[in-house]
Amino acid sequence: MKKNIIVIIVSIIIVLLVLSSLIVFASNGNKELTLDEKVAQEIKYIDNYLVSMLGDFNGLHIGRFLKEDNSSEWQFDSMQATSKSSSNNESSNSESNSSNNSEKPSNNQEESQSKEHLINNKPNSKETQNGVLANQGKYETQWETIQTQIENLYQTWNTISIDLNSLNIDGKTILAFNDFLNTSTQNVKKKDKPKAMSEIAKLYQLLPKYSQGYKPDSKETNVLEIKASVVTAYVDVSNGNWEAAKKQLSGAIAQFTSLLNSVGQNFQNQTLVNQCYILVNELNKAITLQDKEIFFIQYQNLMGKMDII
Repeated sequence: MKKNIIVIIVSIIIVLLVLSSLIVFASNGNKELTLDEKVAQEIKYIDNYLVSMLGDFNGLHIGRFLKEDNSSEWQFDSMQATSKSSSNNESSNSESNSSNNSEKPSNNQEESQSKEHLINNKPNSKETQNGVLANQGKYETQWETIQTQIENLYQTWNTISIDLNSLNIDGKTILAFNDFLNTSTQNVKKKDKPKAMSEIAKLYQLLPKYSQGYKPDSKETNVLEIKASVVTAYVDVSNGNWEAAKKQLSGAIAQFTSLLNSVGQNFQNQTLVNQCYILVNELNKAITLQDKEIFFIQYQNLMGKMDII
């Protein structure tokens, strides 16, 4: 009789332990993002959105979250869910790596990151180009795609601006996005390529300011500042303004050098970071040559890598 009672008690304890574990696991899996984390993902989304849109002015396919075939719809909500899942996976991987005390990422991990990056940067299959050189100096602007993108950006920005305001980001810089978005739209309607690209570049230049507002002097903010200089240089080259582009890239190189000196080995993939630094310098060489095709080739390579450092 005593033996049966002991077995029942042990069984109850085991069941309670299992249920407790399941409850803890479920609560961790359903952990909601903080406002800072949500805004960081939203800024990342706008980052990729604008880079891809600017690429479409020259028939370049850069950026993530593109829909395939003939759909130009951008799914902001699905991006949020994907980013959240990716964030949780990265956190789990990071904790696992720390517990194993591994000093270097495994070859399998680097290969997995590379494959994921290639998948995420897959261009729209209907509009795939044969390459920059195949265009023979003729850069066809995808006006219909850009018009759809600029219109969809209004709805997306309404959501993001509310979150930025909740973080007490400077109201003037939030309103500036609306102003630049309006002037961008006006120039897209006119199909004025130089002015439209310049105004969209101003939208991008606001992103590091937003990041600085809630995450000052962080690695993420510094990377956005570097990318803003590179994006502006790309627009200047597209518009034939080589001197302005050289000035922007000189600033980007100085910022990148400072970033590398300040963070040391804190990047997850130091090799990739070093490649980006080399590519920024290669862009500078293309400006010295005043060769638009070489610049565009290096720019495509750089922005694809900068997206995942």
